[in-house]
Amino acid sequence: MKPESLHALLTDRELGELTAEAAELLDAWLAEHPDVAPTPDVRRLHETVRTVFARFPDLAWPRPAAGRHSACRRGWVALAWAASVVALLAGTSWVGFRLGQTSARPTATLGPQEPLPAAAAAPSSWARYALVPNPRGGLNVVRRSP
Repeated sequence: MKPESLHALLTDRELGELTAEAAELLDAWLAEHPDVAPTPDVRRLHETVRTVFARFPDLAWPRPAAGRHSACRRGWVALAWAASVVALLAGTSWVGFRLGQTSARPTATLGPQEPLPAAAAAPSSWARYALVPNPRGGLNVVRRSP
């Protein structure tokens, strides 16, 4: 075991931060390795920490972590998130509906137009039909009158 790890474990045991099982394992390991004893510096550190905690007991208690939310606050956060999702869905649905309405209106009427030259020169039974450009985009198949 590294000396730094041993010192950290000993300090945690002195401060009461180790679980009972971990403290037992540390004591068993120290019993198996009697040559590895805490140095005088570590003992002096432990004594200093005990003295400070005895004099200022508020230091021994952990402070509550900042940013933790109570159950009530978590409920409001979840409600706000759900409301924002609903608002986003409603807004995009409305925009899609409005765009669909404007695109469904005819912009121009189809009238007789001249067929494309490639379709007019085709010698087959399909020669009666022609492809005509659609003003809204794409092509229309129209029958040519003889």
